[in-house]
Amino acid sequence: MTADCLPIFASNQSGTQVGVAHAGWQGILNGVIEAFIQSFDNRDLRIYFGAAISVKNLEVGGEVFERFTAKDRKLGAAFTQKGTKYHLDIYQAARIILNDLGVKAITGGGQCTVEQEEDYFSYRRDGANSGRMAHLIWIAT
Repeated sequence: MTADCLPIFASNQSGTQVGVAHAGWQGILNGVIEAFIQSFDNRDLRIYFGAAISVKNLEVGGEVFERFTAKDRKLGAAFTQKGTKYHLDIYQAARIILNDLGVKAITGGGQCTVEQEEDYFSYRRDGANSGRMAHLIWIAT
């Protein structure tokens, strides 16, 4: 269930393993993507990014930028500085981590939960009473 965080859908190339992960900025810092990818038998995966908050709408403080760059300097490329604040491209941060893990087949990532009000729930836009989106993936038998 998400309302701005990044849902990451994964399948191995043969379609025998699938999964979906919930990757907010705190989860990304805590290794949710790495743990998710390690749950697969190999790294020959196809990834699809579901709708999440866009870089334009994900404003964070300098301490978040510092924590990301302490995790991996390359993650600094996922930030844009605006005065004393930063904007995080959560899609780009996930791509950097996935690429470092050997995952290259990545699609999706063009939606914004905040701006596309008619299509998506957004915690940042609507507050704590926002709805949530459920994300499902399965293997058809």
